Amino acid sequence: MNTPALVKITDFLNLSVGWCYGEGTGFSVTVVDTAKQLITSLLSYGFNTLDAFPGLNGEIRVTAYVQAHYLEFTIENKDSITFVYEVDDKEQVYQENLGFCECIEQIKKLKHLCNSYDSFIQDISTKTKTDSKVSRFSLPQQTEVFLYFAQAVPWKPAGNIASTYGTTTQTSVESRPYFGYLTRRFCQATM
Repeated sequence: MNTPALVKITDFLNLSVGWCYGEGTGFSVTVVDTAKQLITSLLSYGFNTLDAFPGLNGEIRVTAYVQAHYLEFTIENKDSITFVYEVDDKEQVYQENLGFCECIEQIKKLKHLCNSYDSFIQDISTKTKTDSKVSRFSLPQQTEVFLYFAQAVPWKPAGNIASTYGTTTQTSVESRPYFGYLTRRFCQATM
């Protein structure tokens, strides 16, 4: 998965001190890796319109857009991420000093904004051995996905219904002694 935002973030490592008109420090591998992991997580939950911006102090801002919704993660280091969530340019959530896992929780809370199957890929797989003792799949989470899609589809009553319980065609006695579509007598079955 090589999106423009991931390529952009990787290129931030090539920026040297003074990259912005004499200002701007270099970027640490930790901040770049955290930003790339955040982009990958956003993609896996269905956020497809993403961007990334370098900061003068070595921070990276990762943004996601879904219609009027805006998510912003400013990564100073792996344990200091600022999260902003806006709707129609009005701030709904502002949290500082979040860890990476707390950011993932914020993404999970907002995954309903994305109406795509991709947003559920992480939730329908088995993460640990204790998730499912019967099989590799977690059935309650799959049911949650089904219910989400069932609610998203317009519902209307069925029109005319054809019964499929009775016999719909009569079997020809003529064709019974033969196999397949062959009609010559040498292929006749013995009964």
